[in-house]
Formats: sequence, C-alpha cells, structure tokens
Amino acid sequence: MLLAKVAAPMPELRWPAQFSLDGLGDRARLHLLVPEGYLVEGRLAADLLRAGKGLGWLRPEPYELGADDLRRLAAASEPAGTVVIQQPLADTTELGGPSPALAASEVVLSPCAGDRGLAVSSDAAVAAAGELDCPLGRDVVDRLVAVTGGRSAVIDSVLRAASARGRELGSSGVFSGRAGLGGGGGIGECVMRADGLASLVAAVTLWLLRDAEPARLQALGLAARLGYAHDDLSALRPALREPDKEPWWEPLAGGWYRMLPFWSTALCALRPDRSPAFRQRLAVVAGELVGAHAAREAVELSRRAGDRELVAELLAETDLGEEAGVEAEVLGDSHEAWRRARAALVTGELKEALRYGRRAHELAAGQGDGERIRHALRLMRRAVRARSARKRMVLLLQALEATTSAQPTTSPQPGISAQSTASAQPGTSPHTTIPPHTPAPPHTTAPAHSTAPPHAAALPHITAPVTALAPGAAPHERDGHSGDGGGARADVEAWLLGTFRIRVDGQPVVGWSGKLGRSVLMYLLLSHPKPIRRDAVIDAIWPGVPENAARNRLNATMHALRADLRKVSPGRQLIVYERETYALSPELSIWLDIEAFTGGCATATRLRAEEDRREEAIARHEAARALYEGDLLEDAPYLDWVVPERERLSAAHVDLLDGLAVLYLEAGAYAKCVDTCRQVLARDSCREQTHRLLMRCHARQNQPHKALAQYETCRRELDAVLGMTPSPETHALYESVRRHLAV
Repeated sequence: MLLAKVAAPMPELRWPAQFSLDGLGDRARLHLLVPEGYLVEGRLAADLLRAGKGLGWLRPEPYELGADDLRRLAAASEPAGTVVIQQPLADTTELGGPSPALAASEVVLSPCAGDRGLAVSSDAAVAAAGELDCPLGRDVVDRLVAVTGGRSAVIDSVLRAASARGRELGSSGVFSGRAGLGGGGGIGECVMRADGLASLVAAVTLWLLRDAEPARLQALGLAARLGYAHDDLSALRPALREPDKEPWWEPLAGGWYRMLPFWSTALCALRPDRSPAFRQRLAVVAGELVGAHAAREAVELSRRAGDRELVAELLAETDLGEEAGVEAEVLGDSHEAWRRARAALVTGELKEALRYGRRAHELAAGQGDGERIRHALRLMRRAVRARSARKRMVLLLQALEATTSAQPTTSPQPGISAQSTASAQPGTSPHTTIPPHTPAPPHTTAPAHSTAPPHAAALPHITAPVTALAPGAAPHERDGHSGDGGGARADVEAWLLGTFRIRVDGQPVVGWSGKLGRSVLMYLLLSHPKPIRRDAVIDAIWPGVPENAARNRLNATMHALRADLRKVSPGRQLIVYERETYALSPELSIWLDIEAFTGGCATATRLRAEEDRREEAIARHEAARALYEGDLLEDAPYLDWVVPERERLSAAHVDLLDGLAVLYLEAGAYAKCVDTCRQVLARDSCREQTHRLLMRCHARQNQPHKALAQYETCRRELDAVLGMTPSPETHALYESVRRHLAV
C-alpha cells in the first residue's frame, strides 16, 4: 500500500475555518460534502489537530472503500482519535456501515457539485496573500477569485507559487515573463488574461513548464497519474525540484507530496512521449512501488500511462488477480459509468472517459440530464482531437467540470441529512451532513497524539451543534509536568523541536492573531534567556523593510501577541520591554525542550565515558532522543534565522544517536544498534564511523556478507555525494571482515 494514502496534510492557517467542527465528539461520524477545489485541507487538518487527539487521514481509491480495505489503511496510519476519510466518490453506503469503526470519531469528505457556500471572498483571498507576502496586487487577487469561482484551494495554490517565486525574483518574475511553452506571461498575467478556471490552470501550468526538460515533464506526468511523489521514488525526483514554487503540490506528512486536483489533470494532458526513456522511467517507478508493497498502485499507474505490457508483467510477477489490471465491464448503472468517465478524465485517459461517458448517456436516457451529459461528451470529443497542449488542457479541464454538473440524478442517499441544521433521529444512522459556516478567526494547532481505541459498536446520534474537543498533551506532558525530573510544572512550557507549541499555566495557546506574532515569540524563546534588541527582532522578522514601517509593524505585532497570550493567562505579563530590548519576563519559570535536549545530550556524553555506568548512559541517551521530536520549528521551514540553530541541533541529534549506537554495540544489543545506525545514516549517509559501526555489528552477529555489503554502500555514498573513497580505517575494517578476523 502507498503510504501517501495515509499521510495527513501539513496544517496551515491562512484561511478562515470552512466548517463548524465545534461539536465533533467521540463515537461520531461527520459527513462533509465538499466540491472539488473548495476545501483547503491544511486548514481542516489544523482545526482537527486543535482537538489534540491525533489525526489520521485516509485517501482510499474506489476499489478500497470496503470495510476491510479501510481498516487496512487505518492500520497503516498513525494512531489517531479522529480519522478523515477522503472519498473518491460521494457514496456513504460503501464505507462499511454508518457507524465509525476506525477511530473514536470520523470525518468523511465526499465530492459534490456546486460551491455549497464555500466560495471565498476577495477580502479573504487578499488576507491570505498578505500572510504569504505575495507580490500579486489587489486587482490580480480579485481577478483570481473571479475566474476560479472562489475555489480557495486553487486560489491558495496560485498564491503560494506566486509568493515563492516573488521572493526569489521580485514581483516582475511573478507578474510578467517571456512567452514559452504554449505562450503566456507571468503568473499575474496568466490570471488577468484567464476567462475561467480551465484557462487559468492551463496558462499557469504551461508558463511554469516553458523551459522544462523532457525528464522533468516525464516525471511530472507520472506523478500526476500516480497522484503523489516522494524523494524515495527516484524516477519522480525531477518532479520535486522546487515543490514550494509550483501550485500543483500539497505537502503531506512523511515527506510526501500530493498532486492537487485540476493541476494533476492539466499535467496529464501533456501526453507522454512514449520514448524508451519514458518507458524506462515508468518501469523504475513501478518497480519501486512494488518494492514498497504498493503493487496495486504500480499496476494502476502503468495502466493510466498506457503501458499494457508492463501491466501484464506486473500482474504476472505479483499476487494480484487479473481483475486488478482492468475495470469490470458490467455497467448497468449510469452513476458507475459516469464515475469511471470522470476518473478517466482526472488522469487524462480521454478515450476511456469518452467510452464510459457514452455508456452513462445511454443508461441515463429519459432522466432529464441529457443535454448536460451531451455537452460533457462534446468537450471530451474535442479534447481527443485537440492538437495543441494548451487547447487539449483547457478542453480536458472543462470536460472535468462538466462531468460534475452533469452527474445523472437519482434518489437521495439514505443516512445523509439534506438539511443544513438537521440531526440524526434516534434509531437512524448517526451520520450528519455539516454545512459550511461563516468564517471564524484562525486557530493554531496543538498536534499532540494520543491513541484512541476503535469503536465498532453502534454509536449515538449527533445533534448539531456538537461539543468542542479539548487540547491534548504532548508526548512529555503525559505525566503532568515538564522535563524528565518529575518536578513542578513550569509557568511557561514550549516545544520548539518538531511542531511549535506552547502552554502557559498549563493551558495551550491555540488562538493566534497571525503568523508574525507567533514568529516573534519563537524568536524570543529561541534566544532565551538573553534579551533581544528591538532592531535585531526587526531585522529577523522584517528584513529589508524601511525602519519606520518595520517599527510600526513590530508594535502592532507585539500588541496582538500579548493579547493572544492574555487569553490563557490574563493576570500575567509574559513579554517585557526594557531599554530597547524584548525578553520573557524574569518572574516566570520557563521550560524549553531545546534546553532539556541540550542538557540531556551533555549528561549522556559525560556518562558514556564512564564504563561502569553504561546502563545509566543508555537511559540518558534514550531520554534525550525522546525529546527530539523533529527538526527545530519544522512547521516554519522558511525562516532564515532558524537555520543555524536548526543545523546545530540536528548535528547534536546525530551525535547523540551515534553515541547510543556505540553503547548498544558494547552492550551486545545488536538489533538496537542496527536500528539506531540506520537512523543516523538516514540523516547523514556519508558518516563513515556509523558505517563502520554497522559493519562491526553485522560481523559480530556472524553476518559477514552484510558487513561487506555495508562497506559497498559506504563506498557508493562517499563517491556519489563527496567524490571520495573510504578512509584507510574503514578499508582496514573491510579487510578484517573479509578475512574473518575478530572485529
């Protein structure tokens, strides 16, 4: 199974909340009808993480909607109290019953037609652009909202790409540019010239790929058909060269990227060249997927790419049945035929889409949707005949939109309320369809993870509104105090390793007025206990901004930040300003995970040198390792002032792991030694001393072949990355292993 299917979106807070989730409680399933392109999934993830119960996210394929398949997907995801099931089609009857069975609560996302009241306003888009420091002007943003129909996910993707390119090139690199593949200028110019969603997506895609080499286009085409990409899939790496500068990528947990709707379809319209190089790239991706236990996904990718020979080979080499390579041809339902037509359009399979669309038209005769279906079929036929990439892309996207509005009508699905305020009645399905709500002020996340047992029993019905979820505890908060010493809780507790979070007087700060105040607080915490001059704060947060304007921004930001902190601690002043400097109040007791981690590393290193205290040294190493939940402020990857400290702490973490591996080797805990060494090499593949540790570990387990293979891995990595050969010490160890000498 492809792990990307269970990777949650990275939480983000640029947009107002789109659904009212205040009542999502245990033993409940909410069913949200979401038109394509209108949901910013990162915002929904942030709102659900605010509950503190952990979040799972499943994206099943149409063939994975059975109860057993969903349980298999859920088992592969992180343990979570809330699971989101993102359906590829709107049919709750295929979810294995109406009651949650995967987690304490479930949120089901189903695609539908219309905008369902989710279209965003120009003011909201302008505010989001401001959060991103996007160089596009108000007139361009207004036009962007108009041509996309207020689709916040599409708007957000364009703003992100424009912002990233604007930081690199200045506004001229975003708004204008020379004609390229398919013509067109910069992103802003593409927006102003667009007359609809299809022409906008096509114009921006072609402009961004105007100078792309064949290898990159091939990788993007395959990623669009797979729906995901990761650096571990080597043949898709050219598609991920600059993911933050391209609108089609949505970052997911675990280093995965998801290809967003509409953009993936546009990229599928760039027909593969069918060259030997393309077939080789496809074969490599398929092989890597099979190696990652995602054989079904490898077959689907090969089928979508039109390589029937590779499909046959994969089916012959795996334990998948023949039915995995083809869709069943028994189509007696117009909905099923239309679903397949739409699925084929999404991946650019125009002829397949036309075939299924014709069948849907035949089956839907006399149901009142004839003209709309005929319009969708006309667009498909024109797209098949289109010669230019731009025209084919526009027609394909228009056909995709038309297949949504031309969905054959049937009676309403049971178990789903059609009323925006309706609730389930006793004795009926506990589904509730939740309407969008008036945008609420942004909230931040509290991504703590606590495992909740699955509930398979019948669950009580939901009455709107439902109760709010309480923030949960982070991993080292579970014993009721900070740190590892068992002392009293500090006034302020802050976690900067991994995702940023902070508690004041035991209460998590979950409501932020904006990202700037949060960034200033991060800066002060990172500098604690040293006071920071006002000019230093300005230079870090607003580099290049004129002094007077920057001071005004700082004053406004500090006012908002203090207000945010007063919400959880009204009687305290957490940030003080004296003699042109800012600092955390000296009257407060403050616990920082980075200080605890650094102190833990120092203690562990000292104990490692004392042979008679090996067990205590291992325990201290493990305790310090547990504090390192991720790289420093990994949810703020673009803050330049974080980089030096992030690299220092990352290096300290690698040194800590390396020392722990040495202790495990000396203690004869070879399995733990191997596991720890692999964690080190995942961060620094050229660390020779760790390669030597692994070689010794394998040799002492009477596995000289693995030790020799590790030497070859070391040699390849050093040559590929540094252009070097192994050191004499490493080579001497290799010779000793080869001669079966004790090491």
